Amino acid sequence: MIENLREDLGVEKLAERMSMSSRHFTRVCLRETRMNPGQFVDRLRVEAAQQMIDSSEMGLKEIADACGFQTALSMRRSFLRVIGITAGEYASRFARTQYETPEKTAATRAIAQMERSGRSGPRSSARSDER
Repeated sequence: MIENLREDLGVEKLAERMSMSSRHFTRVCLRETRMNPGQFVDRLRVEAAQQMIDSSEMGLKEIADACGFQTALSMRRSFLRVIGITAGEYASRFARTQYETPEKTAATRAIAQMERSGRSGPRSSARSDER
């Protein structure tokens, strides 16, 4: 199912793929996952989107499309339902570019903090010439 997130993953289609009636498929899904099929598909799509946000440079609209959400708004709503924050909030909290490391990120935050507080890092030769 993970490979086919962009496809129609409605109860009828999933039940047909499993050679079950829709009702029986729903009962099995509830018993095995403690989620109805729609909730299960939503969770799979959100988890796939989280991985893409974490590891790619794609925008949220591209990720929404790649993970089978009909729109970026539907991805936003699914994120809120499944993990309690929007996809944009998740991206701003957890996304990391491929070149960032935890150390580099911490250093970047420290430099930004120093700049906001009016302090600067090592003095450049241009600054010392002004004095």
